[in-house]
Amino acid sequence: MSKRALVGLTILGWLAAAPLAAQTGSDALIDALKNPSTRTRIDALHSLGDAARAEAVVPMAALLLDGNDDVQFAAIESLLKVYIVRADLAQRPWGVTAIGRTSTLPELAFEAGPLATIPAVVPGEVLVNLCSVMRQDESSRIRFAAAYALGVLGAPAMGPMNASAQPMVIADVVSGLTHQDAATRQVIARVAGRVFAPNEGASAPAAVGDALITAMNDKDALVRRWAMDSLGWMKFEHAIQALTDRASYYGKNEEGAGALHAVARIASSGSAPVLRALLANTYIPFRLLSIEGLGRIGDQGSLPAINESATGVNDAGVALAASYARFMLGQADVVAIADALEHPDIAVQAKVYLAEIAVLKPDAIHALLRTPNPSTRMLALEVLGASRHVDEIATLEPLLKDPAPEVVEVTSEAIRRLRAYGTVAKP
Repeated sequence: MSKRALVGLTILGWLAAAPLAAQTGSDALIDALKNPSTRTRIDALHSLGDAARAEAVVPMAALLLDGNDDVQFAAIESLLKVYIVRADLAQRPWGVTAIGRTSTLPELAFEAGPLATIPAVVPGEVLVNLCSVMRQDESSRIRFAAAYALGVLGAPAMGPMNASAQPMVIADVVSGLTHQDAATRQVIARVAGRVFAPNEGASAPAAVGDALITAMNDKDALVRRWAMDSLGWMKFEHAIQALTDRASYYGKNEEGAGALHAVARIASSGSAPVLRALLANTYIPFRLLSIEGLGRIGDQGSLPAINESATGVNDAGVALAASYARFMLGQADVVAIADALEHPDIAVQAKVYLAEIAVLKPDAIHALLRTPNPSTRMLALEVLGASRHVDEIATLEPLLKDPAPEVVEVTSEAIRRLRAYGTVAKP
């Protein structure tokens, strides 16, 4: 879409924002968003974002469709600032980060996952305009920033997505996966898994899952990789056959491992025979992922083979996966997983497991709140605070009196996050 067309859409956005502007009276900063001066609009956006003016997000979102790239980028950053925590997000990676240097605020916020924000209601206008920019803006810089911002503000960690916006978000993500620019397809394929990861008992949109299956055949390798990754996070069972075939076809390389990773995360009982057959595979990633997947499936009969697989190789990641599987099968506690946090090579793997356990079995994490290691206590607080289990607040409150000030700080934020989620998730 041309910048001239975007200017026209901006006018329509202001018509939608008019009721809110009227409610806020003669607020100078909100009025300044309509100023003809580019510098004035940017300054107003920054001021509103820095002040976390939640009541201003709809008129701010109108400037996502501005005709100037710098205004658009300022709008994306400033909208994020309304919702993100005031912390160094570079120190908060939630899982495996993208390859390459992460430098912009939208990227940093995306990589920090639920630790980037406090849950809050995100108006539909924000999500719809972010999607429109992500899909059709002329600037790749703006497209990427909008996509990452969508991955933050549209994620389940923020609470339920605005119902009126959801159909348009789905349509734009599906359309964006066919964008002519490969790098744009990469980012959208990755973001899709964050936005549409289903809550327990729910399912991901079929249209998005089907589009990601199609994207598994994209000519760009990274598009294929992120499409498979997102299918795993979305637990999209209709993709299992395509993913299993892909793992078999590509075999012992990153593409095959990426497909098997998704199969292991979807954790369908029908995949158990495939995973059991790979427990003795000489390719270490296949062995690790098969152990992990069987643990998620709850395949008790595979436990002896899992133990044999783990002892058959000298690999810390495989050993950690076996500890995770034993926990999931009711044969161990989380201590061995938590101990791995002290080993840089497998610390991220351990954190991913503990975050998953905090959602599925939060009681199991409670023991880590009593460990003498402050770092472990803080990690336990982080994953419980991001678990969306509001009833965990009572368990966390005693740590507001922890002897370590840094633990108290993390406790306070975790409680704040859970309380906020409880508010936005109310029907």
